[in-house]
Amino acid sequence: MLQSLYLNNFAIIDELTVDFNDGFTVITGETGAGKSILAGSLSFICGNKTDISILKNKEKKATVEAVFTDKSDSVNDFLKKQEIEPSTEIILRRELLPSGASRCYINETNVTVTILKEISFYLIDIHSQHQNLLLTRQNFQLFVLDSIANQHTDLIIYHEKYLKFKQFQSKLSVLKDEQQKSQQQLDFLTFQLNELNALTYSVQDFYDAEQESQTLEHAENISLKLNEIIYASHESEHAILIQFKNIIKTLQSLNNQYHKSSDWAQRIESIYFDFKDLVSEIENELHRIQSNPARLEQLQNELSSIYSLLQKHRLRNYDELLSLKEELQTKLSQISNIDEEVAKYEKEIKLLESELETLAHILHTKRQAVSDKLVKNILPLLEKLGMPQAKFIIELNYTEHLMESGKTNVDFLFSANTKIPPQPIEKIASGGEISRLMLSLKTIIAKNHPCETIFFDEIDTGISGEIAYQMGLIMQQLAQLMQVITITHLPQVAACGKHHKLVSKYQNSKGTEVTVKALTDEERINEIAKMLSAKEITKSAIEQAKHLLQIK
Repeated sequence: MLQSLYLNNFAIIDELTVDFNDGFTVITGETGAGKSILAGSLSFICGNKTDISILKNKEKKATVEAVFTDKSDSVNDFLKKQEIEPSTEIILRRELLPSGASRCYINETNVTVTILKEISFYLIDIHSQHQNLLLTRQNFQLFVLDSIANQHTDLIIYHEKYLKFKQFQSKLSVLKDEQQKSQQQLDFLTFQLNELNALTYSVQDFYDAEQESQTLEHAENISLKLNEIIYASHESEHAILIQFKNIIKTLQSLNNQYHKSSDWAQRIESIYFDFKDLVSEIENELHRIQSNPARLEQLQNELSSIYSLLQKHRLRNYDELLSLKEELQTKLSQISNIDEEVAKYEKEIKLLESELETLAHILHTKRQAVSDKLVKNILPLLEKLGMPQAKFIIELNYTEHLMESGKTNVDFLFSANTKIPPQPIEKIASGGEISRLMLSLKTIIAKNHPCETIFFDEIDTGISGEIAYQMGLIMQQLAQLMQVITITHLPQVAACGKHHKLVSKYQNSKGTEVTVKALTDEERINEIAKMLSAKEITKSAIEQAKHLLQIK
């Protein structure tokens, strides 16, 4: 049950607190007084979309807070699921900042708008002024059947799986596009990689092969020059030795006279031995270097292939060629991974589709089961509302393809006259007939809806007189099962309420002020008489108001 509603900086309201009672409460007031702002604030607190236009002061945040009492297991289970301590008092608060950002709370615990929407389902059903138009839409008609069939939990499960199903389908589509593009490149990439797979050299091996090839190509000239060096060194070795010994002897003679001479002598001696070692190394290399045409041809062929690949791929060195090889291997591996991903998503989609088919069939079966019940229950209500000859038919068809709501196509057919065959509501029903249909449906839904409060914002549009009074009586009867709050312009409906609140708007030094006042019996008489009168309240209007209120 809705206990209280608090508004701050919302629409034309600076600050306002409204307390509510159980049973049937009617809200009246002149056009523009602010009645629908109450409905709008409840819609806001239940998670519906809005924007900063609701801010009275654009530099301050707007706050709406609603206090509910609820002892149902559904609400407690929901709170536990959100890790919120269960309580018989549930406080919903939502703030809208000047930036457009929204903050939501349940019992002072910060939550998302989605969670706020979910818990509001268990607390209050809000019928807006424009909701009558929804009656012609299939998704609302399905909502009616699902509410009566108590399929809220099943629908949540279905919607979650359906969303995942569509996401997987979208991902699969992208993967298949990538797969197709990759397949077009596959042969070319494989060809390129096969060419590069012939590269068996490491980077060092490549540079060694280049050096060996160069050496073999000039082996004769290299051997000739090295022979000259060896011959010259052998010819001069004795003379060089004598010269080195003389130098060493001279330097040693200076040991006692000049301290650096000893070091120089040792260095000269080291140079001599280095010279001898170098000549020996050159001799060994000379023996190793031999003309080998077969080996040279092999190396040149191998290197020529590598140089061709470098030129083909416009690369600068062998290192880049090996990097290209790794890159191609990665691309081919990715193509293989795409194939695996495609297979994975196809499997997941097939599994989800099977689960959705099962769930959709369950939803459809339950919808079929309650459709006859709905028709049977709505006709007596329509009769009370001045349509004794009304016909109401529900057509259900099981579709071939999965939809967001299952596999059910539904159409509510209606006729208020026996001479006119039932047709889709949007083609045949007047505004007043739609209002009566909606109230009848809402009444039936309420008996199966988990919430304890229903709020009507001018559901009585397009009716008057006795029919309006009967509509008020139906809401009065509904209030025996749950809390009913309605905004109305009709005195016949207003007179049926157990509680009466008057919304007023006036100007003062602060600007526009809105008040909500609980009316006494005497004040109710005057208010309803005012609603009955064209201008001034007449004596007959007073008497008629008393009659409607059943006051003697």
